Amino acid sequence: MASETPTSIFHAAQKGNVDDIIYFISKDQSPNSPGCGGYTPLHIACAFGHKDAVKTLLINGGDPIQKTEDGKTASDIAGAKGFMGIVELIERGEWKEVRKNI
Repeated sequence: MASETPTSIFHAAQKGNVDDIIYFISKDQSPNSPGCGGYTPLHIACAFGHKDAVKTLLINGGDPIQKTEDGKTASDIAGAKGFMGIVELIERGEWKEVRKNI
């Protein structure tokens, strides 16, 4: 079976592929672009439990308080799926220091 080639930041977020997320951001794909249901790449990475992808998106401008069409933040989605490490990552905000230095 051939491996899938990500075609967008949304697909990279779903797969948790940090290198591809960084590539798509460099090609002006925003980590805050709303897709189906208002889900951003950050929401998608949270839904699939990809902690490194979540951190990468946050560091590169992902908005943790942006809401889906049904009013859920990235932290809400991670919490509902039981990904408490991701909830803690978002809420601790250590990524903010890294973001300031980029």
